[in-house]
Amino acid sequence: MGHDKVHFDLDKEHYKFEGSIKTMTIVFMALGLLGAIWAFFDNGGWNHHARFWSNFLLNSYYFNAMALTAVFFIAAHTIGYGGWIASVKRIFESFSSFILIGFICFLIIIAGLWFDWHSLYHHWTHPAPGDTIVGDKIAFLNKGMYTALALLFFAGWILFSQWFRKHSLESDYMVDEISYNQKSKYIAAGYIVFFGVGTSVFSWLALMSLDPHWYSTLFGWYNFASYMCGFLCMTILIILILKAKGQLTYVNDSHMHNIVLFLFGFSVFWTYLWFSQFMLQWYGNIPEDTMWFVKRFEVPMFKAFFWVAFIINFIFPFLFLMKRTAKRNPWIYGIAAVILLFGHYLDFYSMVMFEPNAVPHHHEEAKHDASHASSKTSTLKLYADNHTTDSSHSVIPAVDAAAPVTESSAHANIASSDHKTDAHADGHAVEGHHATLGLIEILMFIGFIGLFLFVILSTLSKNRLVPLKSPFLEESLNYHT
Repeated sequence: MGHDKVHFDLDKEHYKFEGSIKTMTIVFMALGLLGAIWAFFDNGGWNHHARFWSNFLLNSYYFNAMALTAVFFIAAHTIGYGGWIASVKRIFESFSSFILIGFICFLIIIAGLWFDWHSLYHHWTHPAPGDTIVGDKIAFLNKGMYTALALLFFAGWILFSQWFRKHSLESDYMVDEISYNQKSKYIAAGYIVFFGVGTSVFSWLALMSLDPHWYSTLFGWYNFASYMCGFLCMTILIILILKAKGQLTYVNDSHMHNIVLFLFGFSVFWTYLWFSQFMLQWYGNIPEDTMWFVKRFEVPMFKAFFWVAFIINFIFPFLFLMKRTAKRNPWIYGIAAVILLFGHYLDFYSMVMFEPNAVPHHHEEAKHDASHASSKTSTLKLYADNHTTDSSHSVIPAVDAAAPVTESSAHANIASSDHKTDAHADGHAVEGHHATLGLIEILMFIGFIGLFLFVILSTLSKNRLVPLKSPFLEESLNYHT
């Protein structure tokens, strides 16, 4: 195919965001808004509207991470001379437009942090008396640091992503596209470094600090694997939407094979990190670390989700996408993309939803409960006594009676997904667990899917779908494996 003919054919590649697809995204967003309102007033605003804020954080984080990863994907292929992506590059670039939406969402979360609208980070915004674990981390876990780092990272992510998008569009009218491509490599290298540091630190702030008594040195990488899988799932779905509308006729089975192959590969990578994190925490048997898993395993719903996420995110793609023919069948990889998109949502659900929904009604009660724990026996010891079946293999070792009582120990016995009360060692009652995966969660998840698709497809409709002057375009158009 000659370059002139390529230009003539591709110049017609303009997508109009209209019709049933646009209506669908609006309906999805309306359902999400309904779910958000329902969540906000659920249980009469229990615990600072915990159900609403937990879902809002979960979806804001998950979908913003997909947008960040799309820019990383472009940067990595720019440095690695990945010419095959040239014909689908504009789709990846359009993801960057959602980063601004993610920024707005986190501005709302930050405002809630300062004005005490939510209990997402109650462990370190209202630390319990004698909680030395949180006290040792207070230089990092405080409102000022959270705000400053979030603003810094979003500023960098937005600037880098907008640069990629702007210069890609300008390259359509450049004469010296080789010079443009060379300059892109330096910017891409800078973004990869910033992305690696920024997303890791931000994952500690946004998610890991929900329970500051626990930490994982693999957490940033573990999140990255889920980012990539979610991003690739959304990419597949958007390409299928555009193809259904008669666009992207030049995107062939080989392009899709590569995208699905990345999805399969990062599913295996996610599993490696999933196992490594769980195995190392279990083998180390450090109370603060193992408690993160023990608390969830004591709630049947969270224990089930732990294994269901493993089955969906590893067993399913391993069996479903391994064959070459599966990577070239739109029905197979389309269904896989939908299932895996939900599977990694479920993984983040387990990270986010437990802590904010497992505390008493108000911060004052949380401090009151912690301060009234028995001076002779901590709840953590009570927990171990009640749940250990073999003293030689105790998951939670007994705690010295004189040890400081931390908020995590004060609430370690909250072990039910139903609305109930449990008792502290001194008999003081605390509120039970309220987290659930119900219609509210599904509606808000669907709402964010609709918002994401609306933003991406609106962005795609504003310009050509193909970078006409890319030096790799013809290679991409004739790409076959």
